[in-house]
Amino acid sequence: MLDIKAKNIYNQHMQDQSIDHQEIENLYQESKEKMEKIIALYEARLQDKDDLIALLTKK
Repeated sequence: MLDIKAKNIYNQHMQDQSIDHQEIENLYQESKEKMEKIIALYEARLQDKDDLIALLTKK
């Protein structure tokens, strides 16, 4: 019927892709560092809890 030929046009440069990739890497690294800090704080709170329980059971 209609003689329409579909084709994909990508107007993206390699530099754009590398910048996007770097931004994703930065977000991943920030997230990983925050998660490690949260885990360390959580484990410290667990230790505080255990220490408090041990102290209270001695009395």
